[in-house]
Amino acid sequence: MDADTLAVIDSFAAARQVSRSDAVHRLLQLGIESLAPNRPLPRISTSRAEELATSQIGPLIDPDASSEERDRRIERLTKGPPEFIGARLDQSKPTP
Repeated sequence: MDADTLAVIDSFAAARQVSRSDAVHRLLQLGIESLAPNRPLPRISTSRAEELATSQIGPLIDPDASSEERDRRIERLTKGPPEFIGARLDQSKPTP
């Protein structure tokens, strides 16, 4: 290996207080892990996501607004503006 590569490995080893051999081993592991396909993120149900969003949005809405207006604002923020609902790729299109 060239001197620059060895210097990087030695720096990595010193930062972790391990030997050069262990540093090379760990760097190889990190490289191999980076090639593996990403693990899927845990899925959250749509209703749970909406519940969480509503619980965060609710306190931010004007407390002087009527309950109907508050509900309308929450729905608009969680479902999206009506003019964009048709463009969403994560939902099926309404049948005409």
